[in-house]
Amino acid sequence: MNTCALFFTLSHAIPAFAGQGEAPAQTEPTQQVANQEATFSPANESTPYGIDEAIGLLSSPKYEERDRATTQLLGLGTSAFEKLKEVYHRSDDFEVQLQIEFIVKSAYFEANVLGGFGFLGISQGPDTPGHEENDRIPEGNYAIRIASVIENTGAARAGLAKDDLLVALDGELFTMAGRRATEELSTRIHTRGPGTAVTLSILRGDQAFEISAVLGRVPTSIDQQGSQTRLQHLQTKMQDWAPRFASYWCDSFTKRE
Repeated sequence: MNTCALFFTLSHAIPAFAGQGEAPAQTEPTQQVANQEATFSPANESTPYGIDEAIGLLSSPKYEERDRATTQLLGLGTSAFEKLKEVYHRSDDFEVQLQIEFIVKSAYFEANVLGGFGFLGISQGPDTPGHEENDRIPEGNYAIRIASVIENTGAARAGLAKDDLLVALDGELFTMAGRRATEELSTRIHTRGPGTAVTLSILRGDQAFEISAVLGRVPTSIDQQGSQTRLQHLQTKMQDWAPRFASYWCDSFTKRE
């Protein structure tokens, strides 16, 4: 870890949340800011600022404008990082720089810790057949039987169906049977995160084929039920997010190109 990242980690180890001067973060932005320019009419406060206008209002003398602009930039998440970086490098206003740091850290944390769990959209059956039940499953490995597919998810859009056998994800076979196979699949999906395209190896009747599915976010109704696997994964991510963000911040915002 470089000197900048080490100093940042030590001085920002515990993120503050709403109402505080600082907040959490996320990983390298994967989206570019594009077509975000909505028009703003002062007569209609529900109309969002355009991204450039919102960034400009971070230096507004009016608290309400600064607060609303900050909220909208937080809503854009990592897609606003590139333009925020440009302004951070140009600005000599220390308060604006602090606010940009707050927005970037909060968005980084939301995307990479709180919102980083992938979701395929299937429920898994109790049986996990192996080679003895189906000779197209390699010896020593198991398949996961799909009990149902949730509508409007990556699994549904990819065309998965009830009773399909999932043999591998991204070429990785399943090495455990029963409940452990379910945990193995959940861990692989959660660690990949929303927006990730995965390749699924499927057996359906006498057919064997591969299809691609894009993982989504865990629906709120399902996420509220809790998951031991998600909890363990979240604990791991909480431990390493600060040094990861410190390195990202120092490399992307502190260094000038």
